Amino acid sequence: MRSLCISCGILLLFSCVQEQKTPSAAEGKKIGFEKISYYKSAGDSVAELPYKHKVTYYYPNGKPYRWIDLDSAGSILTDYIYQYDTTWTQTGAKYIEPGEEDYAIERNRFEDEHTLITEWLDKEGKVFYTMIDALNAEGKTLAATFIGDTIHGRDSTFYTDEGFVQRIFFTNNKGKILNDRSFEYDSIADPDNWIRRNKIMGDTIQEIHIRSWRESGAIGSGRYYPGIISSGEADENSISLTADGKYAFFTRTTDWTHQAGYVAARKHGQWQTPQMISELDTIYNGAISPDGTKIIYCTNVGDLNPAWLLEKKDGQWQEPESLGISAGYFHWISDTEIAYYVHDNKGDLASASLIGTRLNPNSDLAFFNTPDTEFSPYLDPDKRFVLFTRYVIGDKDQQGIFISRNTGTVSDIQWEKPVKLNIPYGWGAFVVGNLEALLYSDGKDIYQIPWNELDIPFKL
Repeated sequence: MRSLCISCGILLLFSCVQEQKTPSAAEGKKIGFEKISYYKSAGDSVAELPYKHKVTYYYPNGKPYRWIDLDSAGSILTDYIYQYDTTWTQTGAKYIEPGEEDYAIERNRFEDEHTLITEWLDKEGKVFYTMIDALNAEGKTLAATFIGDTIHGRDSTFYTDEGFVQRIFFTNNKGKILNDRSFEYDSIADPDNWIRRNKIMGDTIQEIHIRSWRESGAIGSGRYYPGIISSGEADENSISLTADGKYAFFTRTTDWTHQAGYVAARKHGQWQTPQMISELDTIYNGAISPDGTKIIYCTNVGDLNPAWLLEKKDGQWQEPESLGISAGYFHWISDTEIAYYVHDNKGDLASASLIGTRLNPNSDLAFFNTPDTEFSPYLDPDKRFVLFTRYVIGDKDQQGIFISRNTGTVSDIQWEKPVKLNIPYGWGAFVVGNLEALLYSDGKDIYQIPWNELDIPFKL
């Protein structure tokens, strides 16, 4: 029975891979991100909301990095991470499926240019299941034979003239056809990309699939790296990136006042799985310095937010040191300057120079403080503009992220009246690169908006 369950799980995993396959993008137009939303269909009725999504991330060279099945709430169902050698030939993958706590391993090798062998390994590293792929001239599967203690059967795959998956069915070792499904493409953007298709089983449309994508390097709008940074299992806040864009720091929690600090590393242009910093297992919010060697953060102690500084030396995070103030919602203006929130007047903006473990305050942001709440400042490194969140009870026009331009100089700042951005309420504003995109949190996820879509009423 265990062998049967394992083989069914592998067949389902392989089915997910096969149904997703699309032609490689043309040279110079490689896909960087793809999302397929799945809607249940019954007769003429189609569900209003998708029951799951599949997101796929690609490296800049067009090779897939990872695909993730997400449920309707954004929680991970299946996570499949490709592994390559130095020539970018796939050598295997690690994956996790529903109900499992640890990632399993699969291993790939080519017997020849038309035969791919995939082996699944148990926890002792022994092969317990094998798949033999017969490939066409484009390297796509024509037939896949599944072998456990015996041959269990074979998947057959057919393609449209454009190269999209047209039909897949499984034939067991007794010759019975199972899980026979075909795909009808209603909308095709170009020979390389479909937009909408119907999944048909037994002459009945079972599902509607809607696909969207971004070319490599393009900046998207919406949840930031769903399944990797923004998750359905927890809430994410307080994101900041190092100046070189190689590391991202953010907090994740299921208990909003006690959050954990995570760092994600970018490799070959894609964020890898975030790792929790054990020294920051119970914090409130924080930010990483531009050079990546320091994290400033605060904890939640009653009505106070004691601020701390964590520093990395010789590749190791040291013991945190107290900054001696109650503050939060930090932003590193530079490696020695910090903008932050203090408790005065229900919440004020402040900024300071960092000297050792002492903050030397200045008045650069005092212009924006009112008897109501201002917090979570982002001050541009060149002090061209500032972003912050304001919240005035009962006044929606004064609830949201605001921006103000400096019409003076770095040494003689002259702020204009702040203007509210036309985006949902949030905080933790962070600008990516040289005005490439805005990141912020709504308290549940991190969101990204291309800077040129913000409709800011002035030039910087």
